[in-house]
Amino acid sequence: MTEMEKTKMALEYVGKLAEGIDPLTDKPIEAGGVYDNTKLCRCFYYVADILKQVIANGGQVGKGGKAVYIYDKADVEKVRPLDGTLAVTKFIEYMQTQMEPEKGAIPYRAVTGWLLANGYLEERTHNGKPRKFASPKGIAHGITNMDVQGPNGNYTAIYYNKAAQQLILDNLKAMLERF
Repeated sequence: MTEMEKTKMALEYVGKLAEGIDPLTDKPIEAGGVYDNTKLCRCFYYVADILKQVIANGGQVGKGGKAVYIYDKADVEKVRPLDGTLAVTKFIEYMQTQMEPEKGAIPYRAVTGWLLANGYLEERTHNGKPRKFASPKGIAHGITNMDVQGPNGNYTAIYYNKAAQQLILDNLKAMLERF
């Protein structure tokens, strides 16, 4: 078994644990057991996200392992926006599954940097730190600010509806050129 196959299997196991499924039997984990714990569940989701990044980086650990996606119009045209709203990282993750992974990774900072530079997002100071928010122009194009309860308290997350996802697809080439 190759290292990439082992990584994909580990992702499958950790993903099932995060969902409350015993990866060996495919049955729900019994309530009250050691794996039926909120902190462990969050940990499994975290580890699953890291494994997804390693797989997207072609097996390389860390940010420097994978080149930036080389724009291919035909490749991008295969991607269809999803119904509902998604965080930009989740939409990029989805795009990557529709494209050829060996062509490189799409950095979310390329997307958000372009959206900021073109007035779809704006930066404001929140709790003493610079944060991005959907601007009026972004809101008009389907980008929304949502108050979310996280493990460390409330924060504002940015979500992208179908129209905003299409905006990203339509401008991906410019986003990558700017990065």
